[in-house]
Amino acid sequence: MSRKKSISNIIGALLFILALTIVISITIIILTEYSKFVDTVRYTESLEQERDIEKLHLSGAITDGTLNLVIANIGPITVNIIDILIHDLENNTLLSLSNITKTDINKVLNPGEEASYNIQLNSNNIIISNSTVIIVVTSRGRSFTLLIESGEAMP
Repeated sequence: MSRKKSISNIIGALLFILALTIVISITIIILTEYSKFVDTVRYTESLEQERDIEKLHLSGAITDGTLNLVIANIGPITVNIIDILIHDLENNTLLSLSNITKTDINKVLNPGEEASYNIQLNSNNIIISNSTVIIVVTSRGRSFTLLIESGEAMP
């Protein structure tokens, strides 16, 4: 009889150790995942803050089938331009210049710097109407627009 009591005590102790190990393991996993979540939230918040302080000034015109665009970084942080889009409002078409031209669209602009683009639209078979919106997209996901009516930039 005492042999059965001692075996049941050993089995009970083993089950207790197993349960304790499982609880500790689950707690460590939860703390690790929570730490990753907190890091992700901090990164997202910093990205949102940087996106909010990005400031670009666009000016330009379309003359003789050439898009003349000047982009100035007037904000306090470096901006990486990843694409320029042309939205033809009359024909309701949207074209990405990085996909259809050989011009290198990607530029990094430090505060106070500006970049000039002279893109031949006719040679790339891009036909646009009198009402066009130029959209400049940054690496942080922000976009800046310039309305061009009859070849001239509108305020």
